[in-house]
Amino acid sequence: MLAGDAEKQQGAPIVRNTEKGLASPMSEVSASAKYKEERLEEQIRGHSKKARENKLKFRLCQLIILIAGAIIPIINVVPIGDVQTHGDVQTRITSSIIGLTQLEKYEENWILYRTSAELLKKEKYFFENNVVEYSNLNDADKNKLLVERVESIVSAETSKYFTIHQPSKTNQKNLTC
Repeated sequence: MLAGDAEKQQGAPIVRNTEKGLASPMSEVSASAKYKEERLEEQIRGHSKKARENKLKFRLCQLIILIAGAIIPIINVVPIGDVQTHGDVQTRITSSIIGLTQLEKYEENWILYRTSAELLKKEKYFFENNVVEYSNLNDADKNKLLVERVESIVSAETSKYFTIHQPSKTNQKNLTC
């Protein structure tokens, strides 16, 4: 039995050295391991990073709005130079930050990315531990199911993202008037 025969019997594909047409033990890579590392792990890391970034932006904007909103009445009561100007500046800053959060949808993005990351992690754990739909499948069927489920999660997340960021019908009407 050759070194690659054991891998063939277990269902893992062998990557062949294209220069010599030979299989080498160093080039044998499981398609499932490659998919998990190059696609699944990358998606989990990417979605987790985007979730953290959007959470930070959302909370920072909310903190600025809270502080600016709390300062406006104080500025209007305490005489500091041109009180009217200070209050107007604070109000404009607050409304600008509110507009930014509504435009960029940091909270919705945070929830969407976090949900997707958690779904991808769950799918990975189910696959690795042979539970739920993966429990009674052979390796080839398990790998196929993993790819189908991961790609379905990513595709659904992309659709939701574009739905969230699509201008509403009322905003489109206001733009045309």
